[in-house]
Amino acid sequence: EGMATAFEQRELLWRVYFHSGKACMAQLEYEDAFLKLKKAGTILREIAGNITDKGLVKSYMSGGDKLELIESVRQLAVKLA
Repeated sequence: EGMATAFEQRELLWRVYFHSGKACMAQLEYEDAFLKLKKAGTILREIAGNITDKGLVKSYMSGGDKLELIESVRQLAVKLA
């Protein structure tokens, strides 16, 4: 149960950073958005790094919000270029 709780907290935390970063993008605060999206990505990589089955990692990382994070970072890279 302790591991599940820790996972849920990390899962919630990356989503908080992700949605906060998207809000910054909407307000044209691109530098803040970059920092928040970067933090979201870091937390996601940490979560995925703790999953030992490669198939489960692939399945976990192909979820909608995770793909949206990647797309948001791409959009931000264009705006900051």
